[in-house]
Amino acid sequence: MRCALALIAALALSAALPALASATRVHLGDSVYRFFAKATNGYELRLSTYQNNLYHRITLTAESPSGAIARYNVEGSPHGGRVDATFPGVGRIDVKLHRRKVRRLPPPEGCELPKAEIVSGVFVGKIRFEGERDFTSIDADQARGYIERSHRQECQRPTRSGASLRWPTGLPTHFTVLEIQNGPVKVYAEGVYMTGTAGFIAQAREERDGMGILRRAPEALNAGDLLTSEDLTHATIAPPAPFLGTATYLGTPQQTGCPLPCPPPVGEFLTGTLRVPLPGLGVVPLAGAGVNASLTESTRAY
Repeated sequence: MRCALALIAALALSAALPALASATRVHLGDSVYRFFAKATNGYELRLSTYQNNLYHRITLTAESPSGAIARYNVEGSPHGGRVDATFPGVGRIDVKLHRRKVRRLPPPEGCELPKAEIVSGVFVGKIRFEGERDFTSIDADQARGYIERSHRQECQRPTRSGASLRWPTGLPTHFTVLEIQNGPVKVYAEGVYMTGTAGFIAQAREERDGMGILRRAPEALNAGDLLTSEDLTHATIAPPAPFLGTATYLGTPQQTGCPLPCPPPVGEFLTGTLRVPLPGLGVVPLAGAGVNASLTESTRAY
């Protein structure tokens, strides 16, 4: 995962040229179930289902008002308007949709059947969730939601020839990359070299009893967060909220000009009080014993 720095503009696609030919595209039909419910401590609980040729997944996401999330994935498929899933140690979902409204989306360009049929209503049944360390919980018997069913169909679509990408000019190409790791918790920061401006992302991944868990703090971006020496042997780290405290990096010179992704942490240490709160894990230290870090230099060509 790479930080979405405000300093880096998105690519701009040149104006589309007139259609020159036709091609065929197959839209694969499937169903997606979603519901939304209010949990304690201001969290919203969302359920989503995903499926493709490789897996069938049911995902339960708890998100705070600030954007911190804890996401739990188990294998499973909904059937006949019903979702029945167990999230080991944290939750149980057994609900069925009571439909109230059906809306059909217009066909995509070149298609004949509707893009999707959205059946909205209320999922009724059992909704139980108890987050680790009591970061949030819910015990409810209904939640608003919908089922989106798309149609398998073969469509004609225009192809375009001669389009080109216009790359923005003046973008930075030289970056400082900081990686911190404490057990399953990883922090990645990328900033423009020698400016101090950087974006920070903290997340943790776990596997437990066949369930995948992702926890993530809101991204932090500010000037002066990551001040480094020119040879990358010293840095002061002071990101804004949700991060807490500061840290100092002291290390040996690292690889420069590495292609992304840069090498993982190599055993350098941070000192200080830097830490970050993550749903279900509490406040995790990011400096001191057991915390590894690396500071590298990266270049990108635009």
